[in-house]
Amino acid sequence: MKIGLSFSKCVKDIVEGTVDIDDVLVVVSGTRFDFTDSKAWMSIFDGYSQGGYSLPIWRGMDYDDVYKVVDQLWTSGKLHQPRNFGSYPISGALAKSIHWLEAIIDPVLSDLSESEQEAWDHYKFITGLSGKVVNT
Repeated sequence: MKIGLSFSKCVKDIVEGTVDIDDVLVVVSGTRFDFTDSKAWMSIFDGYSQGGYSLPIWRGMDYDDVYKVVDQLWTSGKLHQPRNFGSYPISGALAKSIHWLEAIIDPVLSDLSESEQEAWDHYKFITGLSGKVVNT
């Protein structure tokens, strides 16, 4: 599962097929807008496709493809906008250098097959060698 840190870059990755939307846990967006407001949405689309906000991340991308991805993120509750709650998204060097984080889902929360349990045990072993703490 993935946690996205950039609305525009994460949407681009999903549209281009680099990331499967079913592998997305959440996208934490610094961009704040109401997707149900068509005027606000068009402003966002225009800004990211023509460079009004920053780099034209979505330049040349099909409007319908972008719209479908954003609609799916919005309706599935996978789009989190911290600024709507008086907080701020991740910023600084981390947000500029990467825009996807891997989320490790604790197997206690799910039923694992034998091969999944084996993979989890290997993961815990390897991260243990690196000195990182992993829930057991």
